Amino acid sequence: MGKGPLKLMKNTETNNERRSLLRLISAMILGLVAVAATDAQSPQLGIQAWTCRNLSFDEMVAFADEHDLTRIQLYRAHIDPADPANINVAKLGVMRAHGLEPYAMYAGMGRDDEEDRQMFALARQFGMKFLVVEPKDQSKWPQLLAAAKEHGVGLAVHNHDLDSPYGDPATVHKLLKKYPELKVCLDVGWVTAAGFDAEEIFRSYGDRVIDLHFKDKRVTFDAAGRKQLDDTLPGEGDVNFAGLFAAIRETGWAGTMVIETDSTEFAKDPKELVQRSQAFFEAKLNSAGMPVTFDYSRDAGNLPARFPLGISDGDTNEVRAKWGDLVGQVSALRKDGRWADDVTDPLADIEMYLGQVRRTLRYESELNGALVALVKSSLNEGLRRAEML
Repeated sequence: MGKGPLKLMKNTETNNERRSLLRLISAMILGLVAVAATDAQSPQLGIQAWTCRNLSFDEMVAFADEHDLTRIQLYRAHIDPADPANINVAKLGVMRAHGLEPYAMYAGMGRDDEEDRQMFALARQFGMKFLVVEPKDQSKWPQLLAAAKEHGVGLAVHNHDLDSPYGDPATVHKLLKKYPELKVCLDVGWVTAAGFDAEEIFRSYGDRVIDLHFKDKRVTFDAAGRKQLDDTLPGEGDVNFAGLFAAIRETGWAGTMVIETDSTEFAKDPKELVQRSQAFFEAKLNSAGMPVTFDYSRDAGNLPARFPLGISDGDTNEVRAKWGDLVGQVSALRKDGRWADDVTDPLADIEMYLGQVRRTLRYESELNGALVALVKSSLNEGLRRAEML
């Protein structure tokens, strides 16, 4: 295991240096644009490595790098605190070579003192800002918080369903009152599944929210009244994203929203979920009037000069023409990088379709008939909705 990461780092060193330089330049440009457009701050998008649980460590790194997701919340399947230090040092080197920041990690904690010690040591070694935890035994909090302080690491409590230790926000509120140093990693999918409104709970926790797990869940009930939960693509479930992003804008929250899924189907190949989540995230930022991370009017949507294999010249010309038409209509509704005040969710949907097209053409090496149809139908739907504005 130790040789794999080192080999990957060696083989990609030159490309990573170029990629890191490009990212630095892009970040500087985007930062200047954002400052010029508005004084507001925006959240960042990352990924919880649980989403990539079926991938090896090297595959997870490559996947995050390919999709420009630099903020990584780690999961034990890829980084094990019990592994020899040299293995984890090598893995940290690989992540840094790819420009990835392992800023936090999900850790159960509170079950075994030695496991907790190893986790805190790993967090300090990786320079993590905090650990996401939900100890079953609440009497462990003073011990865990003291150890966290000793290691220079924060702790953020995480929620699951209502029957889990911290699924009821009332329980979390009691903890926050008792332990001023404790933060919150709010899972908006699970808080919705537990019967609460994500916006209301986000607001109720105030500035104690340091991280958000970005997922959507659909809640239904069978004939016997039993609750059924299904992870969906963002915007297709029951999470109140419109209210959540409005609250993020109003409070100036600028933490990290990490893409995550509990779905075994999405986890088999997380590409579609991640690309749709990125497009949805960008669209919702724009609809909430926050700094845009990508302005279609400035760069023709960043469509590649050469499309992937598998798409005909006729389809290529059709896509480019419809893209130009649609981004022109979107740009007309912008002012200084923001949307006009009277444009809300309809335009957010349109930009989601634009994002889906851009990401498909950018990241796919070859398109089959279904993907070509998806690109064309996304543009057609975007144009249809634009005509309604």
